[in-house]
Amino acid sequence: MAGLLKDKQLFSFYNQSYFKARGRWFPWTKAFFFASWIKLFCRPRTLLDVGCARGELVFCSRFLGIKAFGIDISPDALRQVPRAVKNFCYHGSITALNFKKNSFDFITALALLEHIPHHNLGQALRELERVALKGLVLQICVPDSPWERNRHYLRDPTHVNIRPSSWWQKVFQQRYWRFREIFPRSGLFLIKF
Repeated sequence: MAGLLKDKQLFSFYNQSYFKARGRWFPWTKAFFFASWIKLFCRPRTLLDVGCARGELVFCSRFLGIKAFGIDISPDALRQVPRAVKNFCYHGSITALNFKKNSFDFITALALLEHIPHHNLGQALRELERVALKGLVLQICVPDSPWERNRHYLRDPTHVNIRPSSWWQKVFQQRYWRFREIFPRSGLFLIKF
């Protein structure tokens, strides 16, 4: 079913019930983990979280002293952003980021690229590269991940670009990106420019 969805159909899935299904505490725990990891290992002054959803990573990053912003395609998700970071989260698309070249030290796209239809992937990656000054932190749902044994990725109809970790590595090599997969077959990549 996932591969048959059209672009406009994908947007209708990102409503309040979609984000409620993620649970109350998991997104915050994940956001705090990633914000801490990024602060420690990447040391950005500025950060853009593409696919920020309800702004958890933006909130946690700002709490840790990073000048963080977010962008998401879902108006429903953006309505749920905490008041403290509401002015730092914007509506927009990964394929047309409304920021100047090299606007942010690092860009995160966590659990996002599996949602991008293959025909839009090249444009999405070009936009990430254009706006990032130092690099990217990408967490991608990959079927060969030891954490995906429950096949959760198959139950989400918006996961239209499920590829193994090795496939993503080839895509990054073709772009001449210097990358490191943090854990083997994890789908967690650090890309430095």
